[in-house]
Amino acid sequence: MEKDSLQVLKMSKTILLVDWPNPALPRILVESGFDVYCYSPDQYSRAEIMPYAPLNIDAKNIFKPGKEEDGCLVFVRLAGRPPSVDIVYVYRPEEELPRIITEHALPLEAKSIWIDPLSTSAITHKIVAAAGLNFINNAFILETLKKLISS
Repeated sequence: MEKDSLQVLKMSKTILLVDWPNPALPRILVESGFDVYCYSPDQYSRAEIMPYAPLNIDAKNIFKPGKEEDGCLVFVRLAGRPPSVDIVYVYRPEEELPRIITEHALPLEAKSIWIDPLSTSAITHKIVAAAGLNFINNAFILETLKKLISS
């Protein structure tokens, strides 16, 4: 079932990113007050903004601030899964979606799957509907976040 993207974002607090187009996405979500978790092969992490690059974190998990940004975006490895999430944002090929749903969205009790409009097809809609999850693909998440912030 496709839901209104602004309403879904407004009702959410936690987001799991299964990949993302660039570091701006997790940074803006964290700066906007969301609890942001990430999944990369074989590990979960929590995105945080820190005033400096910590020495005890692998350098590949640290993104230094750009000209207009404050603090480093840091992905702190978790010992296990996050307890739950509201949204699973997917920036992966369509053929990975069934595994993402069964291994991440359902165990984490996600309510919604968010896939940017350019990455979807009729098959994607069927996969998400079969899992019984809300499906958001009617808007780009950063554009929706900007609307949320300005409202």
